[in-house]
Amino acid sequence: MARNYSNLPEEELQEKILIVVDYIIETKCSTRKAAKYATENGFPISNVSVHNIIHKKLPTIDMEKYQKVVEILNTNTPKSIEDAKIKVRIYSATEYILQDFTILEIAKILDSTPDVIYDDLTSRLPRLDSSLAKEVRKKFQEHKLENLGQYKTGVPNEVIDNQMNKISRGGGSR
Repeated sequence: MARNYSNLPEEELQEKILIVVDYIIETKCSTRKAAKYATENGFPISNVSVHNIIHKKLPTIDMEKYQKVVEILNTNTPKSIEDAKIKVRIYSATEYILQDFTILEIAKILDSTPDVIYDDLTSRLPRLDSSLAKEVRKKFQEHKLENLGQYKTGVPNEVIDNQMNKISRGGGSR
């Protein structure tokens, strides 16, 4: 668990920040991996804290490193639904779910994870194609969410129910 470092002497905090930042620059890793590295090396910190120190503290310490790190993190940003490969996965998952495949089966076929497929169908698809999203929602309702049970997706049934209710009301998941 991450600690509060506001009581550290400023010089020591800056030194630790620069170690984390140098690691990101060297490895081009995510804030999550940088946090893991820092934690393993005696500076327990969360990925949210890494993000905060980069954007709040680093510009006052070293603007050049700040610009490098921001560029790396922007490159590491998850791909959007505008990416052609993501669209293919979303539409492929949709085709499979409409053919009565389960989330787990689809994830295996598409070499993905159940959580990604679930997000594709409940969050990304409505932004791409609302009519297909309605068909998927109907398919989920037909099967009373049996194929989306927690044992198959890792997502609790209450979360799935809430998500599907949002979609049926016309809202997205995020």
